[in-house]
Amino acid sequence: MAYEMLTLGSLLRLTLDRLDRDVETTYRERGLRFKPRYTSIYRLLATSGEMRIGDIVLAMDLSQPSITNTLNAMRADELVEIRRGSTDARERIVTLSPAARAMADQLEMQWKKTAAAAASLDADLGLSLEELLRDTLRHLDRRSLRARMIDEAPSSVSD
Repeated sequence: MAYEMLTLGSLLRLTLDRLDRDVETTYRERGLRFKPRYTSIYRLLATSGEMRIGDIVLAMDLSQPSITNTLNAMRADELVEIRRGSTDARERIVTLSPAARAMADQLEMQWKKTAAAAASLDADLGLSLEELLRDTLRHLDRRSLRARMIDEAPSSVSD
C-alpha cells in the first residue's frame, strides 16, 4: 500500500484498526468475549468497584455517547451490569459482572502479551509509540490542532 498517499487521520485510523484487529483476534483465540476498546473501562471498574457513567466519562476524558456505546457493547457481552442510582433515578451505576471478574487472570495474561508485542514494535520503531501518543495529547491539550490551524492560516490577499 502507498502509505504516502494517506493523510494523518487516515494513518491514525488504519494504525488503530490494525492494532485492535490483531489484539481482538488473540482474545477470540483464547475464547474471550472481549474487545480492545473495553480495556480502559474494565481496568477502571476493576480498581473502583463501581462508578457512575458520568464519572467514567470524566476519568477517561471521552464523550458521553462514546462511553455509553462502549458500555452498551460490554453489557451485550455480559461484562458489566448497569443499574439506576439509589438517590437519583437518572443516574446509572456500572459494575463489572461476575463473568468479567472471572476472566481477570486471563485478561492480565493477554495484556502482558500485548505489552510485550508493543515493546517489540517500539524496538522496531526506535521510539515508544504509546509515549509519543501521550506526548501528542499533552501538546494538543496545551494548544489544539484547530488553534494551530488558525495560527498558521495564510493571510488572504486583498486587492
